This record gives sequence, structure tokens and C-alpha cells, in this order.
Amino acid sequence: MNDDLTQRPKRRLLDDRLRQVLSSSRRHGDFSALMFLDLDNFKPLNDRHGHALGDALRVDAAKKLKSVAARWTPWHALAVMISSS
Repeated sequence: MNDDLTQRPKRRLLDDRLRQVLSSSRRHGDFSALMFLDLDNFKPLNDRHGHALGDALRVDAAKKLKSVAARWTPWHALAVMISSS
């Protein structure tokens, strides 16, 4: 259920994990947060410089976010998703 290119979770996996976390938060009175990152002007960059560069940008961004998220506990982060739409 991960994106082949970035190895980040796809939306179906995100939906599943989000439902689990929200359900657990309600049961235990905990708080949760979700971070959503949208790469501004990604489509024009991808169109102008080609998909290879756009893919490299997405992979690099995913790696950097993953290295930061690796220091978080499961209670600090649910998922890091990158939207290229």
C-alpha cells in the first residue's frame, strides 16, 4: 500500500490508519494530528522540466520528511503524505 516511487503510504492506507488513530483517540481521550504537505506549483515544474525531475523532487522530499518523521513516536505523527496534484 505504498507509492512505488516515494515509498510513502498511499491514501487508502492513510484512510485506514487515520480511522484507527481517531477511534483510539476517542476511546482514550487523546489528541492526534495530521500533517498534509502540498508541493506548490509542482505541476508546472513537472510539465516544464519533465517527469524525471519531478519524480526526483518527490523522492527527495519524501526522504527528507521520512528522516524527520523517524524521530517522532507514533503519537507524534500518523503519516507524511506528499501530494503532487
